[in-house]
Amino acid sequence: MEIIEGRRGRRAASLLLCGALAVPSACTSSRGPAAVRPPRATAAPARQAVRGDLTGDGKADVVVAASRTPTLYVVPGGKERPAVIDWSARVPGNGDPITELASADFDGDGRTDVAIGTPQADAPGRPRSRMGIVTLLYGTAASPYLGTSRPVVLDQDHPALLHPADTRPRYGGRFGAALATGDFNGDRYPDLAVAAPSAPGPLLGREPHDPKTGRGALTVFYGGPAGLSTRGAQLLVPGERGVPAGRLGDLAAADVTGDGNDDLLIGDSATTRPGDDATERCVDPDGDEAGHPRPVGMLYVLRGSAEGLSGRDAQSISGADAGVEDGFGHYLAAARFRHGSYADVVVYGATRRGGRCDEGVLVVLRGGPGGLVPREATTVTGRRPPYSCCGGLATGDVDGDGDADLLVPAGPYDGAALAWLVPSGHGGLSDRAVPLTARSLGLPPNPVRTELALFDVDGDGRDELLAGTMYSKDGGDEIRLVSAALTSSGATGAVDLTGAAGDLAGAGPGGEFLR
Repeated sequence: MEIIEGRRGRRAASLLLCGALAVPSACTSSRGPAAVRPPRATAAPARQAVRGDLTGDGKADVVVAASRTPTLYVVPGGKERPAVIDWSARVPGNGDPITELASADFDGDGRTDVAIGTPQADAPGRPRSRMGIVTLLYGTAASPYLGTSRPVVLDQDHPALLHPADTRPRYGGRFGAALATGDFNGDRYPDLAVAAPSAPGPLLGREPHDPKTGRGALTVFYGGPAGLSTRGAQLLVPGERGVPAGRLGDLAAADVTGDGNDDLLIGDSATTRPGDDATERCVDPDGDEAGHPRPVGMLYVLRGSAEGLSGRDAQSISGADAGVEDGFGHYLAAARFRHGSYADVVVYGATRRGGRCDEGVLVVLRGGPGGLVPREATTVTGRRPPYSCCGGLATGDVDGDGDADLLVPAGPYDGAALAWLVPSGHGGLSDRAVPLTARSLGLPPNPVRTELALFDVDGDGRDELLAGTMYSKDGGDEIRLVSAALTSSGATGAVDLTGAAGDLAGAGPGGEFLR
């Protein structure tokens, strides 16, 4: 199952906040590879939506998606009744796993909208293509709280995404494997960045082509009074027009330069910068990677501007610059963790330089007028290093002070902890991490899977913890969903939302939180 809250990740099985679909209307871009200035909004948004608020009542809403059956459970943050939505077989991608979610008020009507990534789905009119699609649903005040009658379907049917010198339709690409929302052109309407991290493959029945000659790509759709538009959508291909030539992994968006335009952060944990030493001491002796060096990893920054995202002045940072030996960039989180104009970025790496293999390390890179400043990189340690093992990082303001706090999923070595809360202050993220346990949330111990998010479900101006846990029970699955307030000492006031969401037993995990 999944829960959604405010932004993505493509990661291990989990929970999500999302909506339902009916008959889609396909929306594909016909623009060529050259950059096109995105359309500017003709009017400012009517009001800003609360993150995750589908209905516009000032409270975030929770949506649970059952991955083994095409059913969605919407639990409104107010007094409205929950809704159960059938994920109709008429919708492209409905039978494929949802691995990415992102939300924002794309049309400025005060209600949160949801983008759903199904990177293994067939593109419209391309049976067995597995190109991947993204489905957009707009928030509504009435049940089922997401507009199911006119979903918008986006795909990567674009010549520049095909094999070089070959304009025939190809297959694969995983469009929608990573999503991020941000206002990249400063018009106060959020935009959507969609990654297709793999190069589209060969025609069905043909021999595989050399993957080094193929290309993944980023597609950016811009928001406005009518919502996301394919007009002026940008195609950003790694290695072209100043875009760094890396692999597309996790995405995050925030204004790290303080110029009023959000910037796009791209994690690339599969690349080693030329000249950097990849470590061979952290290998799985029984695995496929035995005896091979692990990639160090990279982080790329594409700067926003009045013309939208651009490869101009793009920034590349290696894990070696931040004291990480391997896996740098696997998970990202970006937010204003300290007072001021600049957002900072938290980057997960697998191994600290000289540290224990796969212990996990979180590196904080500070923003500034010229971008991120690697020489000021710090690490989040706490009493023990936080482990980001099985899910992504979440951000939200749990104490209402205007600065974002960080939530880190616990790993297999963390004992009773389900997660670690890293609070922020005037100087940024704290050097201590507060453990959050199953007991403090009123949950049974030892869940098989836990997914977490932060957003304001009660409308008090402070983000609460959303925790979804899955337990093995008589050969099936038992799902528990709770919310709780967070303080500097841990979780308090836990509320069980499981009954409100409906009978979740046997639904099983299969997606992830929208962060």
